[in-house]
Amino acid sequence: MQEKTIEMLRAAEKLYCLGVALEAARQRLKKLVEAGVSYQSDQMAAALQSYQSMEAEWKQLEQQYLEKRGNP
Repeated sequence: MQEKTIEMLRAAEKLYCLGVALEAARQRLKKLVEAGVSYQSDQMAAALQSYQSMEAEWKQLEQQYLEKRGNP
């Protein structure tokens, strides 16, 4: 395989794995809300921070992927 193809596959793999983790983090937030956990609680703050961190990483990786692919 060409080097660019391998690089694109690796980037897509990272995006997929991070997407799975991001969805799990979103589900954790949803469960906390459904359980009535206070928005001001340490538990909710930690879950939200984790989600936001992963979301920011997702956006960065997605942008890098699109730039490598030639679609900025």
